[in-house]
This record gives sequence, structure tokens and C-alpha cells, in this order.
Amino acid sequence: MTEARKFENEGHFKEAEKMYLAANEPDLAINMYKKAKMLDHMIRLVMKFRVDLLKDTHNHLAQSLEMEGNLKQAEHHYIEGGCWSYAVDMYRAHDMWEEALRVAKTNGTNKELGDIAVKVAENMGSEKGTQFLIKNGLLEAAIDFEANQERFE
Repeated sequence: MTEARKFENEGHFKEAEKMYLAANEPDLAINMYKKAKMLDHMIRLVMKFRVDLLKDTHNHLAQSLEMEGNLKQAEHHYIEGGCWSYAVDMYRAHDMWEEALRVAKTNGTNKELGDIAVKVAENMGSEKGTQFLIKNGLLEAAIDFEANQERFE
């Protein structure tokens, strides 16, 4: 353990990892990578030693990254954690409509995509929202959006 901490403090993370694992302390190695923001290495160890915590780990990382303003990385971890709709909400909160729709298209069903697209359009206003839906090839969602606003023409 002393050697592991020494390697960690010197920035020799691979060696520190070997020592932590030799001491049967994978959680310390995971935490070391977390502190160093070496997330790929952290996830690798979680997958190997704490697979039951993998989804929670991804979601925790996503929340932290979102708070730091690193939205692309947050999106990645939300999706890996099985919470792609949180990535959609994150982009909607930042008025990044195309990004929200892209995530929904990639990860959701057609119904979920339509529901999210209508929510996005509602935030844009009636005329702009309809144009946004049509531009993105979501004609059924555009029809639903117009009907919800009682604009039947």
C-alpha cells in the first residue's frame, strides 16, 4: 500500500494500479483514477471489479461532467448508464435542440423521439417549432404539435 500511494503521488498511475490490485484493493485504484480524471481507466476497473456499480458509476460521472459543462462526455456516460433521456433533458436545458433530438433519434423508439421532438418544439414556439419538426423529417410529430395547439389548417 505504501508503494502504491508513492506511485500515485508521483503520477505513475499504472504502477500504482498494479500495487493496489496486488494488495486486493481495486476500489483504491478506481478512486485514484477518478481523482486523476482518467475516466477510461476508472471505468475499465469498475467493469472488471465492480460490474454491479457500472451503471451508477456512469450516471454519477455524467452528472459531474454536466455540472462542469462537459456536455459531450456527460452525454456519453448518460447513454452508457442507460439514461439517455437525461442527456436529452440536459441538452434541452441548454437550448441545444438539435443535440437533444440527435440523442433521442439514436437511442429512443419512434414514439419517444416524437414525444421529445414535440417537447422541443413547444419550447421554441408554434411557428418555429413546426418548422424545426419538418426540417428534421418528423412530419407526424409536426402534425401532433399543430393539433395540440388547435391549429388544424
